[in-house]
Amino acid sequence: MGGREFHDNAEDVSDLQVEIVKAESRLSGLAAEAPDLESRSVEVGDEEAEFKALEDFELQPGELYLFLVPGSREPLLGVYGHETHRGGILLEAATFDQQRYATWYLLPPGYSLCRRATRAELRDFFYNLARYESIPTASRSVDGLGHRR
Repeated sequence: MGGREFHDNAEDVSDLQVEIVKAESRLSGLAAEAPDLESRSVEVGDEEAEFKALEDFELQPGELYLFLVPGSREPLLGVYGHETHRGGILLEAATFDQQRYATWYLLPPGYSLCRRATRAELRDFFYNLARYESIPTASRSVDGLGHRR
């Protein structure tokens, strides 16, 4: 009787292995269709021509801009707040990857190119900002733009 139970279990295991292979195949197909989470950051590609020198811009408070270091392909997205008394640019909210955000963030040195965000970038920025802010602060593994707690 014990041998028969073992045989039944062996058939069950074999059936499970077949189901696992089928599930893995379906998942790999879905993964190929799904966007890569790492690709959520904004890359400018050949759009660098749209960027202008920061000093040529009259930044408007509350507007979303993309700031870029010359030669870089990954901009900093930020909502312009105001200019500091020392001439720095203070951003109301900012992100490098649209997954982590910082508020009242001083634009780092070197970001000398700028352009106004498109409507799609504006939509994505504020959607992802709202998602980020809905995560309880205590459960965030990083603070702001990647600084560990």
